[in-house]
Amino acid sequence: MPKVSIIVPVYKVEALLDRCVRSILAQTFTDFELILVDDGSPDNCGKMCDDYATEDTRITVIHQENGGLSAARNSGLDIAKGDYIGFVDSDDYIAPTMYEHLYKTITQDGADVACCGITEVFSNQSKLMYAPHKKIFCSTEQALGIIMRGKYMSYILCCKLFRAYCLRNIRFKVGKLYEDIFFTVDYMKNISTMVIDNKPLYYYYRRGGSITTSPVTKRDYDLLEAYDKNIELVKTSFPSLKPLGDFRYYWCRFVLLDRILLSESPGNHFMYHDLITTLRKNAIQIIKIPYFRKQRHIGIVILKLSVPIYRYFVKRSAAKEC
Repeated sequence: MPKVSIIVPVYKVEALLDRCVRSILAQTFTDFELILVDDGSPDNCGKMCDDYATEDTRITVIHQENGGLSAARNSGLDIAKGDYIGFVDSDDYIAPTMYEHLYKTITQDGADVACCGITEVFSNQSKLMYAPHKKIFCSTEQALGIIMRGKYMSYILCCKLFRAYCLRNIRFKVGKLYEDIFFTVDYMKNISTMVIDNKPLYYYYRRGGSITTSPVTKRDYDLLEAYDKNIELVKTSFPSLKPLGDFRYYWCRFVLLDRILLSESPGNHFMYHDLITTLRKNAIQIIKIPYFRKQRHIGIVILKLSVPIYRYFVKRSAAKEC
């Protein structure tokens, strides 16, 4: 049996798939199985997956009707044989030593989850996602706190290696966006320890278009639901993390409101009034949350006084990012 199972959902990434797969096959750690899940991709990805499998006996291919990222990952989990499980997205790629690093970390420290850092790759630049930090061995409570803070680690799953036993009764929620947040809330209930060594070994490819400026749809309710689940976990199991839970609860509402305010007629958006009301009603509490940046504290004061002026600053900030 392989020590590690690596699950890669594949859908409409014909131009990027080879880079992803080759980076996995080039790993210095070799005792793994690679599960490629062709999620009904309409391009040449399915055939490419089959061709890879003829080249390397460590590769297993699943072909299925399109069900989305969560359904594809679940199919991989259903057949995974490894003692440890990792996920890689098919438009991303990894450093040659990533799984050697993660495997050594998780086995030497006896942890349930091991993490590495991420480099965000844009068309014209790259940057570290997390601030560099020495290795952190933490309890579940400490791990969730670090993830919610977002400075040294986040909810993203693909930079993590999991003890398979801890995922035995967990599956991704099919049909939901922000699946990594939902999954994090679930696996946190099954683990005792996490090791965070954020040496950047995972390359997260940012394709054209930014989620920070894309239109908000009804599916974005999933973001609110995911963080509502997050704060429920905090309240029931980790009450000392309530300030961080509140931070994420309001943070996601700011994120959606800012995107709505970039549209032509924000006042007509179905989420607009609920988001405005929630944030303005809790302005004092938001100001007291220490994890928001100074700009966000200033922003909530402006939002409380005048939505048009707040919108002006949101649009100006978005223009600087372009």
